[in-house]
Amino acid sequence: MPDSKEQVFREKLNLERSASKVNSLVLSKLKYDSYIEKVTSLKTSSKKENNDLRFLRRYDIIEVSGITKLIHPVTDQENIKYYVFDEELFGVLNEAHISTGHGGRDRMIEQLKGKFQNVTTKDILLFLRLCEPCIQKLNHKKKGRLVVKLLLFKEVKSRCQVDLIDFQSQSDRDFQFIMVY
Repeated sequence: MPDSKEQVFREKLNLERSASKVNSLVLSKLKYDSYIEKVTSLKTSSKKENNDLRFLRRYDIIEVSGITKLIHPVTDQENIKYYVFDEELFGVLNEAHISTGHGGRDRMIEQLKGKFQNVTTKDILLFLRLCEPCIQKLNHKKKGRLVVKLLLFKEVKSRCQVDLIDFQSQSDRDFQFIMVY
């Protein structure tokens, strides 16, 4: 039984997928299984059309501990990149997110791009919007620091300098800035 966070993720994912255009990267479990069957039948058949060859350049299969998985065809020096169907997407994203120490978008993309072919940035951002520790980290107010660069002049009263000190995080009633002249 999936937990509530996974259920919310699946609902939002389904809503997002239904609103977007048809995308070949989006794979439901049914579509995933049909692609595995199609690859299997195309590999055994002798007569192939152009569409079949194009399909085989995009998809291949591999058996891992008795389970047939859909992969991107492997070339000489390339790692195996798996395709993920929507029902297992949450688990893949959660594992990558935890292994990067609640890493953000870029760290997760870097972690996942070598292993999975069809995990998109939108999927990662959707997942990150549901991670409570990451949301709290983003909502944390940051204290601003003001760096002043000194200006030196030879003549007296030839220039002036105005600086603003930001006290928005620690405002005094209606006063949020201090101006130094």
